[in-house]
Amino acid sequence: MDLHVIFTIAEYAFKRITTGWFIRLLLGGGIFILYMLFRGGPNPPEVELIEARSFTAWLIGMVSMLLVIVMGSTEIPRDIDTRTILVILSKPLTKADIVLGKFFGLVYVALFTTLILSSVTILGSSVQAALCEIDVPPDVHFLQKIFLGLFQSVLVASVVIFLSTMLSEIPIIFFTAFYVLLGYLVAYIQAFMYIPAFPKAAKLALLAVYYAIPNLRYLEIPNEVTCLETISWTHFGLSFIYIILYSVFFLIMGLRSFDKREVAG
Repeated sequence: MDLHVIFTIAEYAFKRITTGWFIRLLLGGGIFILYMLFRGGPNPPEVELIEARSFTAWLIGMVSMLLVIVMGSTEIPRDIDTRTILVILSKPLTKADIVLGKFFGLVYVALFTTLILSSVTILGSSVQAALCEIDVPPDVHFLQKIFLGLFQSVLVASVVIFLSTMLSEIPIIFFTAFYVLLGYLVAYIQAFMYIPAFPKAAKLALLAVYYAIPNLRYLEIPNEVTCLETISWTHFGLSFIYIILYSVFFLIMGLRSFDKREVAG
């Protein structure tokens, strides 16, 4: 593997993705965020602004994840369908370079989306605070929520790349979305494991599912935490490690899958 080659592929993938529909969706997301920040409500302006900012942090994570899934699902399958992959593999690089390059390209997409929409939120919040003549305190809650959303997008990028080594575009989108849904529901599996009457074999099966599917609820600020409270930095650091481990796992699986795949000429 060559890092220069990997990041060159990542840069090319990023440039190819960030055109057309991507820009339109990003623009639409930015407009909706500004609407949420300026729409007002029945509560005092400072409360409305803080709540809107907390909601937009969650929204940014969802938009980033959606773009990674939809845009990322086309990367490897499109290269295979158009036989571009044969041209790429004729050059002095490996399938591992391609898989990792495409992954980092999606990470760039998630970073770019998060940066742009977060900047829109911060700028919009500042303008709204000035117009309403209110003082909004520094929002660490917002920053933590933004980064946790980014962590989720990175994990989803690794899942998309893994599935891209085996499937075509529509199945990739479907199974990634289904996997993400399970990731949000997996936190509730623990409850079944503590039911005494639950069969032992079923508990073992649920335990396997619990550890095979990342718990995306762990990568969120709990609902009981208010819009200005934060989670511990220990939890934040463990979330980062959690994402790295799962992403590495999916990338290894993707590398093995793609290495075994025959590309017809």
